[in-house]
Amino acid sequence: MKNYYLYGCFLLLLAYGIFLKKFERKNMSSGELVVIAVMSALAVLGRSMFFMLPSVKPMSAIVILTGIGFGIEAGFLTGTVVAFVSNFFFGQGPWTPWQMFTYGILGIIGGFLGEKLSIERKNQKKEPWRQQEKQRRREKWIVVLVGSLSVMLIYGGIMDAASVLMTYSKWNAGMFLAAASAGLPVNLIHGGSTAFFLFFLEEPFRKKMERIKKKYGYFQREKI
Repeated sequence: MKNYYLYGCFLLLLAYGIFLKKFERKNMSSGELVVIAVMSALAVLGRSMFFMLPSVKPMSAIVILTGIGFGIEAGFLTGTVVAFVSNFFFGQGPWTPWQMFTYGILGIIGGFLGEKLSIERKNQKKEPWRQQEKQRRREKWIVVLVGSLSVMLIYGGIMDAASVLMTYSKWNAGMFLAAASAGLPVNLIHGGSTAFFLFFLEEPFRKKMERIKKKYGYFQREKI
């Protein structure tokens, strides 16, 4: 008997349980929730616009950038929402909980990356203008590299493993290896397209998100 629904629901409940435990400790305003809803809508729209190009979607890039700009909680929530909502257009199924979890993980990775970059940026404030510009270019390439590798290795790896769990009732190492080999071209395209979108979206999204945080005081990062 296949228990993929049970595994998927357990995974989703575990992920949300960890998130909600931290979410309840943080006071999130209605304005911040609206911003997350807007970012989620942009990601869903981006996936829908490129429906004719399999695995070439800006959705992963937008989820990662949301985490970088607005923090871990915002990144995770955006990732889970966009996977669920966009599948109303692309098809719901036993893969949906896995996609919600993995896109949430991408948002978390973006959140951690944003915290590290924020600390480095604060340390560079007293540096000359040219040095700060050099740092900005470095940050951009870090975002592109980390984002694309996360999509290929983490998102792709989890979804490849999930395809085995959803298909067979008994598994072995060979099945997972075969799934990873079959999914390699798809993961490379997904990772490469994410790198492309991150390269062109990082700067405009960063400026808009910084403006929102500065103007409304949203998503103030906790000290780590």
